[in-house]
Amino acid sequence: MFTIINDFFAFELSVLIQNRDNSISDDILIPAKNHFSHIKQVGSSENIIEILKQYNYDLILLDDIELIQSIRELDKNIEIYCTCDYEDKERFFELMQLDIECVTYLPIDRTSLSNIFKRASKRIIMKKENIELNKKLDIRYSERMQKIIHHSDRQGKQLKELNKELSKHKEILEHGIKEATNDIFELNNELKFAQFETLEILGAISENHSLETSNHIKRVSEYSCLLGELYGLNTYELDLLKIASPMHDIGKIAVSRDILAKPSSLTKEEFDIVKTHPQVGYELLKNSKSEFLQLSATISYEHHEKWDGTGYPRGIKGEEISIFARITTVCDVFDALGATRAYKKPWSNEKLIAFFREQKAKHFDPILTDILLENIEGFFVIKEKYKDN
Repeated sequence: MFTIINDFFAFELSVLIQNRDNSISDDILIPAKNHFSHIKQVGSSENIIEILKQYNYDLILLDDIELIQSIRELDKNIEIYCTCDYEDKERFFELMQLDIECVTYLPIDRTSLSNIFKRASKRIIMKKENIELNKKLDIRYSERMQKIIHHSDRQGKQLKELNKELSKHKEILEHGIKEATNDIFELNNELKFAQFETLEILGAISENHSLETSNHIKRVSEYSCLLGELYGLNTYELDLLKIASPMHDIGKIAVSRDILAKPSSLTKEEFDIVKTHPQVGYELLKNSKSEFLQLSATISYEHHEKWDGTGYPRGIKGEEISIFARITTVCDVFDALGATRAYKKPWSNEKLIAFFREQKAKHFDPILTDILLENIEGFFVIKEKYKDN
């Protein structure tokens, strides 16, 4: 379902939506038309397999998870998104084990559905473009070979031998390219993993110096990934954030352990020393050529800034603060208040929710605050999964 226009591909995308209880209204589906030209709703599970046998859909938003295996056997290329209630933890973990592309929390509203379809359409188009570009390259190669043969009839035998030789070299070249690509891919993964391990170790050193648990940086990393995905960051940005966010407090290694572990309130002089850690972390990392460490420097520098400009060290405000730092700020405070510290007991979930509502557009980005509160059960799942021993 595509046409080629001046070497560009224009795709018409289709989505099948299971809407058994009519919870997805026509009004909610309006944003889908910006990304999908063919939208079909179906109620019962019995009709879905028959429909997929007759028509190739690019995406299916599914309620009945019992159909997942049958759908994948029928069409390996279809993107499968499944719905899940916030409180249904058992279904959530079952979907994670089934390795579906996306879990969509109920109830579905117009904004969340628009974000879901926007991300899905980008993924699908990238996959289709890759397939069609490969086809186009194969066609061009074939056309060129046919032209050579057509204009060289007098040297047919010689050309046949040459063609065999070219095919042989083509196979050798393709094999070499494939091996080189695999080597580069593996090397890149090894490098990325090594960077991730290095940052985890540095983050753990910082947390150990601060007498905080290692699970704090794990939770902040997972919270940041979830909040970033709900906000709409792409896969590469989420990878950067997941690796860099645990480094937010690296500058605390320059602060005395006696101050960090003090069970009572800090004096003004002690708090002024603590407030130097964002600058220290930034100075430690800012000159690195690694994109991960550069982002870590930014997050360290800005994670104590506040939306209304009353934070430190620079007092910047609003969107002057990097989105990565704004996300980390929400997640760091969410975890710090909900965990045990030397100077306090953990806050209850109710108290946490009330605090974020009160600090919306003051301490925290209002959009990120709304996303957190609207999806709070997902964050509580992570909190429980990585709780301190």
